[in-house]
Amino acid sequence: MAIPALALAKARFTAGMLRPDAILPSAPKEAITEFHSLLDAALVQCSPMNIQKCKAWVFRNVTPSPARTTTFGEYLKVVSKTCTPGRSNASGKIVIGDKPSAKRKRLHVLYLLNDLLHHTKHHSRDPTAYTCLTTNLQPHLEELVSLATSCELSKNRKVHKRVEELLDLWEANNYYTRHNINELRVAAEEAGKVTEQQSYDNRIEQGKSVNSEVEKSSLGSKDAPFTMPASHGDPSVPWYWLPAGNMIRHIMPSPSSPIPVREMKPLQLPAGPANGALANVVRDFLKDVERIYSGSGDEDEGHWGARNNGWLLWLVNNFL
Repeated sequence: MAIPALALAKARFTAGMLRPDAILPSAPKEAITEFHSLLDAALVQCSPMNIQKCKAWVFRNVTPSPARTTTFGEYLKVVSKTCTPGRSNASGKIVIGDKPSAKRKRLHVLYLLNDLLHHTKHHSRDPTAYTCLTTNLQPHLEELVSLATSCELSKNRKVHKRVEELLDLWEANNYYTRHNINELRVAAEEAGKVTEQQSYDNRIEQGKSVNSEVEKSSLGSKDAPFTMPASHGDPSVPWYWLPAGNMIRHIMPSPSSPIPVREMKPLQLPAGPANGALANVVRDFLKDVERIYSGSGDEDEGHWGARNNGWLLWLVNNFL
């Protein structure tokens, strides 16, 4: 099953932004869509205006939250891995082979992070924003630097020089310790020793690895038995953090009445091996997902919707 790594990364990032935490409320879907447009613009044209707009969005909606900052760093890694040369045309599609190159887009990712580091340290009124950003981005920096310099040194000295200058700037501003910066320099140097062909092969393998992880995390093993959890939702969280499926029992009897939020509790399920009928419905649903993403069949919305809601109908008929 071929699931584009970038599409899954966008889904994970969107889910993280929609999920409220103790620091930030849920981000509107329109704001998340705006972020992707701002990031695409900054990667294609790294102008001060594009970088500042994207930086301002991240500063408002991401940096106050450690969880969202971690998700942001993970998303940038996938964006760097899947960078392709080209820019968006009038219809929004990428024109392959046009400028900017993939390696320049990866360099623009680092420039965006540099602007974020500078802003949170020197211009933010929130003293925790800088600590949150540097701490939660650090695990992702080595790979981002390696990706930016994963091109043959003899043919791309300008790219490597700009990364070196950026790391010198980070050390001069004490964004990270000298030890951390030296580790990033080593990562850049090692990546620079790779030839163009080896770099291309590595990116292909990395893409396959990401897609493989996506398939395993999303679908699990096809041969593994389906098991039911004890409940659908965490009993320790407020009602507004519960999965939307917990509203079914309240909206079915009288859809015109407000949902009694105080009565919203996790659905109690029979823990253990799943009922055969439910397992069959889930298998049919996964087959439809595979058919749609593999392009081996038409995407009939009516057929898809019926399969998509099959497991919900099964739960309603058997437990509600």
